[in-house]
Amino acid sequence: MKNPLLTSQPPLYCIKKNGRQNGAAARFFAPLFYNCAMQDFIKPAPPGAADFGFADVAVQDKTPMVDGVFSQVAPYYGRMNDIMSAGMHRIWKDAAVFFGGVRPGMRVLDLACGGGDLAARVLPKIAPGGQLTLADINAPMLELARKRLPGARFVRCNGEQLPFAEGSFDRVFIGFGLRNIARREIALSEMRRVLRPGGLAAVLEFAPPRGFFVGAKKWYLRAGLPFLGRVFFNDANNYRYLGESILRFPPPQQLAEMLRAAGFVRADFLPVAAGAVYLHRGRKVL
Repeated sequence: MKNPLLTSQPPLYCIKKNGRQNGAAARFFAPLFYNCAMQDFIKPAPPGAADFGFADVAVQDKTPMVDGVFSQVAPYYGRMNDIMSAGMHRIWKDAAVFFGGVRPGMRVLDLACGGGDLAARVLPKIAPGGQLTLADINAPMLELARKRLPGARFVRCNGEQLPFAEGSFDRVFIGFGLRNIARREIALSEMRRVLRPGGLAAVLEFAPPRGFFVGAKKWYLRAGLPFLGRVFFNDANNYRYLGESILRFPPPQQLAEMLRAAGFVRADFLPVAAGAVYLHRGRKVL
């Protein structure tokens, strides 16, 4: 199974002259000025397929491909988060925990926990008497979280098949992980299933660029992230996927509809980073 990021693929931004595509520099800066063929990449994946960046792959292939990406980036994941967001990801996660309404004694699941950044903010809020469970599909990332939070519970699992009983948690968080799940509607339904009645799901996630400076935002995701990955960690391909996955992710209004379709009520979303990052919330009533 080939990673589509490592094979030839059509360019997102198409600057041509005399029928020929311009060089690397033109392609690098093109998103600042052009939006050529963007619609071809943000459309939903066809039936039986899932999006993996700008590529469409078989649904069953996305999970091992994402697992491979995070196995490679795990050694420098935290440092790259600081570089990519200029440290702002810490504030976004603080906001998610605050608006998630975490209280002492709660049972909380952090799904797609990564290195445990968000969970580390939850843990002191649920003491005394609370229980924190971290879940992730990727073993190296889960091991990073385990070293950071030795007192928590850790489970390696797919977000589409949560190994927990119905009504197990008061809160379910997923921070910047829903994009990486092949069948997001199933993952949202699973999040609702494992919540107790009255529980809340909180989805912290990027949104496709819009509004002011949209060209510059697209340039950063399409060209800037791979450039930073190459400069700091000699890894452009995996950060190309991460940028492309944001560009192709549903906008906030559509994600709110997905939460409602999964059975959540009072689904809303709050901007936590000037339209670039949103916190989506939904409650389980029955």
